[in-house]
Amino acid sequence: MSTQAAEGPLDTEARYWRDQWERAQEALEHERERYTQLEALLKENDERWPDLGIPRAQETLLRVLYRREVATKEMLYHALYSERPDSDLPEQKIIDVQICKLRQNLPDADIQTSWGRGYYLSPKGREWLKAKVEGAQ
Repeated sequence: MSTQAAEGPLDTEARYWRDQWERAQEALEHERERYTQLEALLKENDERWPDLGIPRAQETLLRVLYRREVATKEMLYHALYSERPDSDLPEQKIIDVQICKLRQNLPDADIQTSWGRGYYLSPKGREWLKAKVEGAQ
């Protein structure tokens, strides 16, 4: 007969939750490493981006427009608000408002509307912004 007592349901449940905790800690550490890497990439990109004297939200939209041929409203919305909790999200119409303000602040960017698709930088606006970005490097 074994001197070790049979494991009861509470011991089994405690082991299960301890294993779950350890897995969660490993996953959290992995995500922290990824976050640190992404922060470094963003900082590197920030150093190369010119200071255009516009609010951060408008700058974020402009960066997305610069990287895409056409940026959908959903894409722009996600770029601005992906980190907010669902209970704190503004209406999607805010993208139209931010684009309107961005057009007022940077008329040389020449942001155009592609009806039914989203927004884009005209060739003239893209060249203007490209010159600014390359000048900042």
